[in-house]
Amino acid sequence: HDLETGETTELTNTYEHPQSSACQPYHARVSTPQGLIPIGDIVTRKLIGLEVFDSTGITKVMAVKVNGTKPVYKITLANGLLIEATGDHLIKAVQERRSTPRWLRVDALCTRMKLHLYPHANNHIQNNVEESTSQDISEAALAGWLQADGFVGKYEGTNKSLTIEFMTVTQEEYDWVMGHLETAFHDKHYRITEVPTQNTQLNCKRIRLYGAWMKPFIEKYKLLPRGPEIRVPNHLFTAPLPQVVAYLKSIFQGDGYIVLNKYGENQSASICVNSISQDWMQDIQLLLFRLNIYSRVREKLDKRSDRKPLKHLNISIGSERKRFVETIGFISSD
Repeated sequence: HDLETGETTELTNTYEHPQSSACQPYHARVSTPQGLIPIGDIVTRKLIGLEVFDSTGITKVMAVKVNGTKPVYKITLANGLLIEATGDHLIKAVQERRSTPRWLRVDALCTRMKLHLYPHANNHIQNNVEESTSQDISEAALAGWLQADGFVGKYEGTNKSLTIEFMTVTQEEYDWVMGHLETAFHDKHYRITEVPTQNTQLNCKRIRLYGAWMKPFIEKYKLLPRGPEIRVPNHLFTAPLPQVVAYLKSIFQGDGYIVLNKYGENQSASICVNSISQDWMQDIQLLLFRLNIYSRVREKLDKRSDRKPLKHLNISIGSERKRFVETIGFISSD
């Protein structure tokens, strides 16, 4: 039954429309021109007509249904992506590379199968055309810096005020942080301290702000969780792209690095960032997909018993490194 025309016709194959019982958990995100929206929000808000990306461009949500509580499978891909769905959900997969794909139920998938991924499906559509204010962009940039290379919380001792603290080690980093502080919190007092370093070429500074006035900003960006609990602030999955770019630029400058490997006459390169927060790296991977940048997330184990495993995100394919440079880039020229 075609919900647009009202006509009933025979399907050309059994996979043209998935079963009505197939579903995903509430938090599973759907790629749309407005960003990555949890499927549960689409259902509960009855977003009929919402445009969503598919392998050929866009399609529309024609109907929604709450399917109750069901067992859910989690599929882990070699590139770090996760798919969660009920067993009767259909997935396009191949048994061997370059073989003919088939639509298979989730509970029929086997390890080493390969799934079709469309990281550049939204290339031809401007993703979320809503304008960002300079305030929003600066807040996102500061939030990313605090998560990557800052402090949020209360120090033990005489001053127990709510505190945020930025560390910068080059003039370009300092200008980036101070410029966004002036935009977001132009009337607030801050304290700047010079920090000695072994490398005398660095210009390390600590920028500290404190007071209860910061609470709304800290709560909006969920900045109190640290270490393995860090996550991308939820609203950035649907925020206008200038905010996403500013947030990621801070993270890759504060915590990221570049690896160059030479194999004989050939040289390869990767843009990388690590964290002990698995969820944060996978969140960042999804944000990069919003910008049409493909990345991989893998685990790096540490043999030391007192260390947590690292989640390692890397952008190594040449076309994706180019997209990163053109879309995000680093702050420091070196």
